[in-house]
Amino acid sequence: MKEFGFSDFVNAKKILSKPIIELPIRNQERLFYNPFSRLKRFAGHSALAYAIVPDMEKGKFKREECSARAIDLRDYIEHKGNRNVSITGVSGQGKSYLTIHLLSKFNEKQRIIFSFKPDDHEVHLGIPVIDAKQCLPNPFRDINAFSEAYMTAFFSEKTSTGIQLQQTPAFLQEIASQSNDWKTFMKTISEKRKSASKNQIETLNAIEQNVKSLIIEDMGSVEIGSESIVFDFSTLPTKQAQNFYAELMLRQIYREMEERKRKDVLICIDEAHRLTKSYHTILDVMSREIRDRGMLWIITQNLIDILPEMRANFGTKFTFRLGDADLQMLSYNQLARFAVSILQPR
Repeated sequence: MKEFGFSDFVNAKKILSKPIIELPIRNQERLFYNPFSRLKRFAGHSALAYAIVPDMEKGKFKREECSARAIDLRDYIEHKGNRNVSITGVSGQGKSYLTIHLLSKFNEKQRIIFSFKPDDHEVHLGIPVIDAKQCLPNPFRDINAFSEAYMTAFFSEKTSTGIQLQQTPAFLQEIASQSNDWKTFMKTISEKRKSASKNQIETLNAIEQNVKSLIIEDMGSVEIGSESIVFDFSTLPTKQAQNFYAELMLRQIYREMEERKRKDVLICIDEAHRLTKSYHTILDVMSREIRDRGMLWIITQNLIDILPEMRANFGTKFTFRLGDADLQMLSYNQLARFAVSILQPR
């Protein structure tokens, strides 16, 4: 069966909007997805059922039925100007299966996968899994990264005002610049508290309390090589520590990509809502600027988990059934977006 590629389906007058996806599975008699009966012959393939095309007279878009054809998802993603991918949908609808299927199509690239749940699907890809504690970056190597990672771990987009929020970044950078390790960091906080105002003391107390959850005593010194790897953050003691060190590691990897020490890397982040809800995460910059350096793929439950500024920078979006409600809630114009896919599982 011939598979059609990106150039066969996309040009200035045609926008691929809603492909029906069938994934290869072990039991060929049971399809993971439930496509129309006319698509059954495409078992094990990705198939285009209809497209959204411009209506030149009305200046809008319209749905155009077409004969089902097999398409090559690898070719489709690889040859777009924007190779970033987002996969959204509630638990149990197939995000992980689709992610594994897509990742398997890029097995010649270095794939760096961030996993936050123990024994998650990604750990069964055949890619080496390493305990994140064995390769965490030194938090005090980059003072700005330290501050932004802290803000990502402890302040969400809902926290936009307040004296603590205003004072925290400056305190973090000042204290971290005088510290080589956590012990020195905590000692510096105590020293600053002696001459601080009441509001400043409250901020310092909050930082001290939060930092206690970030201290990892038994960190390893494993270097990240050029091979594909799954980082398992589930062994870190708290959710805040997981998010903090994941943000630091992302910043380190992306800096190496900017310096061309890593080339054409595919970074995949499961449970991405842990980071994408914060205005301080490096993911915003990566989603805009990673295109000539690699790919950024994120998996989360809802499109609303991704900040609007970031959401627009994913050229291919796979959204499962309940994700469609998110599209409507956000007044998301799916016809004007490129390759928004509504997958309908059983």
